[in-house]
Amino acid sequence: MSEPRPVTPDTLRRTLSGKPGTALNVDAARIGNTGIFSARERGAHFIAPPPEPDETHRQLVLEAIEQMFIANAESLHLDPSSESFRLTLGMPGGAATELGILPLPVGRIMVETIRKEATLSASDVPGCGKFYDGLMRVEYRNAERRLRVHLIPTAHGAMASLKLVPTLAASAAPELTAMGFTEAQAASVDQAFAESGILIIGGPETEHRVSTCHFLMARAASAGRRPVSIARGAGSDYSGLARVEIGFDDAQQARAIVKLADAGFGCLAIEQPGPETARAAATVTLEQKAIVLVNIPSRSAPEAASQFLLLDLAPKLAATVTLATCQIQLPLLCPGCARWGEVSREDLRFFEMNATNQMNFNVRNSCQKCNGQITDFASIFEVLAIPQGFQSTLRSAKESAAALQDLLSTPGYVPLLTMVANACREGRCAVNEARQYYSWQLPPIPG
Repeated sequence: MSEPRPVTPDTLRRTLSGKPGTALNVDAARIGNTGIFSARERGAHFIAPPPEPDETHRQLVLEAIEQMFIANAESLHLDPSSESFRLTLGMPGGAATELGILPLPVGRIMVETIRKEATLSASDVPGCGKFYDGLMRVEYRNAERRLRVHLIPTAHGAMASLKLVPTLAASAAPELTAMGFTEAQAASVDQAFAESGILIIGGPETEHRVSTCHFLMARAASAGRRPVSIARGAGSDYSGLARVEIGFDDAQQARAIVKLADAGFGCLAIEQPGPETARAAATVTLEQKAIVLVNIPSRSAPEAASQFLLLDLAPKLAATVTLATCQIQLPLLCPGCARWGEVSREDLRFFEMNATNQMNFNVRNSCQKCNGQITDFASIFEVLAIPQGFQSTLRSAKESAAALQDLLSTPGYVPLLTMVANACREGRCAVNEARQYYSWQLPPIPG
């Protein structure tokens, strides 16, 4: 039986492309004493001096990263199975392109090389094992590129995920108004982000609430906080940021919050917390100065806030809640077909609108651009800044509606239904469609 062939960049290229010579050649020669490896003048090389790993496998990692750049992919993944490693590229829009299959020993050494080359922090999460999160810096075509690195334990060894970090100016941050917040609402969210505390993201059982949570995680990352999502089960990772799946045990989720905060994660996102999780979340905002985003299904921002505050929190912990939001998704009118038209008195009454006649609002008409079809949607938000001292009032009045009524009269708070009515008055939405979509997402409470 012939001896197995050694793994080289050429054999990797054959594995990735099916035939040799299609990828750029990687120069495996050491440059000076810096430990920098180059893919000649067009390729990628590590910036940080390496801790002397095996040169061949460093070149394999560089070749795979270069394939990601060439394909304009967003991420690179090495997924182990019982017999091999699968290399895939994550493309824009969520599609995946398979690069090829690597022998299990080679894949494991490549993952270990990534661990050595990246700057990582380790978190030993109960029930999950050791979770690594950090950054790798490479140079590609004379420009520095950053990759977000995750090493996650599996039954067959660690898997590696490398996510390309978009190149942004140091001051750049996702715009809240682009999500649908008004300028006044965006100012309230920014103020809450400036300090530690708990921000509650409420809304109906839709993906929009989850998208807002990940959007705020990305905003926290741009502000220099390391974000992590602590999920109860499998789901989509919209932001491409760190994610830990911890299960549905309340105590286990609480321990994970403390562990990850201790590991330096400054922004933690959690789902539907129980009492222990809520107490742990409030504690890390006090002790670690963290921001915690709490994802709670609800009909309004006050309801989302009350759900969290009634989880048996001490007044000191309850006082860490600084902001609550809620959102729904409504269809926008096409500018080409939106015309003044007649709407029903029932629609006006639903939104508590006053009109001298029924011709004061936009309705959807047909035009050549949209043919009368809905072409775009907008998020409508309500934002509630929790006043100091309110938290303990609500906790001591669980059976009383008076505390919630006080919350509804908070200066600057505009209820969600009023925000929807305002969008109709501004001509952004049709009254009848807004009522229909509002009722679909927030159906009337039975009885």
